[in-house]
Amino acid sequence: MATLGGASLDERTWADLNLEDVFAAIDRTQSTLGQHALYHRLRTAPLGAHLEAFEALVDRMTVDAGVRERAQMALARLDRVQRNRQSLLQQAAALSVPNTEEAFNAWVSSPAFMHGHRSAAERAGGDAPRPVGVHSEVWSYEVAGGSGGGAAGS
Repeated sequence: MATLGGASLDERTWADLNLEDVFAAIDRTQSTLGQHALYHRLRTAPLGAHLEAFEALVDRMTVDAGVRERAQMALARLDRVQRNRQSLLQQAAALSVPNTEEAFNAWVSSPAFMHGHRSAAERAGGDAPRPVGVHSEVWSYEVAGGSGGGAAGS
């Protein structure tokens, strides 16, 4: 089986070499993307120009602290986004959609719902703000004037 930049190890070779354990032992990455890159490096054998490009990147990151730190900051931001996305997906999967009015009312009055729907003031330890209107009605109206219907400038 081939991949971009090298040949991929088959499942049997991967298992025979206990590379899952090797991966766990050497993984010191600080981001999800770094972890995926390391795993990919173990699963594939880089060839030719790909190997040279990787070595050049390693050398650059080793000597240029500014570039390395900017890359780390960018990866950290991406990692936070990924963790937030995973958290939201896990929360959504854990929720069961209320399918009756009774179930809906129980969900709305649950501590979890109340905790998740607190205002910024409540999260800061303050009082809840006054309720906001959720609908309106027009009882009557008067025409206040408007265009006389004449041509402009006459």
